[in-house]
Amino acid sequence: MDLLTTRLCLLLALTHVVACDVAPTDGVFDDQDVASFEDVRRQDGGGQVAVVDFEDMTGTWAHAVDLSSCVTVTASEELRSQTLSLVTIEQNRLRLTETHTVCQLNSTPLIGLETVVPEAVYTLPNPLTLTSALYGTNIGDNYVSDQRVVLWGVDLEDPYEDPFPVEFDADDPRAFDHDEDGNPGVTLKVGGDACDLYVAQRDLKSFSGQLQADGSILGTTAALVEQRPLGSTNIICATRFIVRSNQKDSIFKMVRIDDRGIDLDTDDDGEVTCDELVAGQDRVITWLSADRARCE
Repeated sequence: MDLLTTRLCLLLALTHVVACDVAPTDGVFDDQDVASFEDVRRQDGGGQVAVVDFEDMTGTWAHAVDLSSCVTVTASEELRSQTLSLVTIEQNRLRLTETHTVCQLNSTPLIGLETVVPEAVYTLPNPLTLTSALYGTNIGDNYVSDQRVVLWGVDLEDPYEDPFPVEFDADDPRAFDHDEDGNPGVTLKVGGDACDLYVAQRDLKSFSGQLQADGSILGTTAALVEQRPLGSTNIICATRFIVRSNQKDSIFKMVRIDDRGIDLDTDDDGEVTCDELVAGQDRVITWLSADRARCE
């Protein structure tokens, strides 16, 4: 196997061609005293928000997900998928209704190459509504979300409960050209111009964490990603890999970004946009680099 083939094969793990081995949950509180959390807590993030008030969270927030996965070929390597969303929260006592708009999705490179999810794909589910709850409004109290589902290129009658197709191809009536580019499913770019991969995918996530003294919420992400290849421009891209989801190092962070928070409304028009959030993301989170040690 030549170097380019090896790189492409490894990169396919980044696209989760086969389901991860973590079952979906409704939000669980695992031991969160791990090194990755300490890395995030040490980040500056622009300082404390203007108001630390978990009794009135209604407003605009950033939601950053830094998801860890492990793939083993000749050695175990960590891959990180990093999603930044703009969130509008409506609070009713301890219940939150969150409206998410994905603004950015990146992945860490593997052996110098990366898999790119085009903006036309990752913005498909926008906006997405999520219900969550607080178990109190004091520092250290718990936050837990319902399960969130995102479908790419596949039509399921019950997105949560229907079995994801094991044998699946472009002729299956459940598959469709979701990003409307003339190819089945959605199109991912593997290794730059090396390969286009057409896939159908179901992505289930839930979030659980604690209220922090700086006004943020920090916790872990439980994820189940199921994906099937529907075609490619290079047969190597259709190779299937099993990826191990690494929940203990899969982090999410929520930070208030309106005028009661770190205020990313740089044009002072009264609302924060995706462009303003992306430009100011260093004040929200410093994304973690991939580290093989997390997968040992």
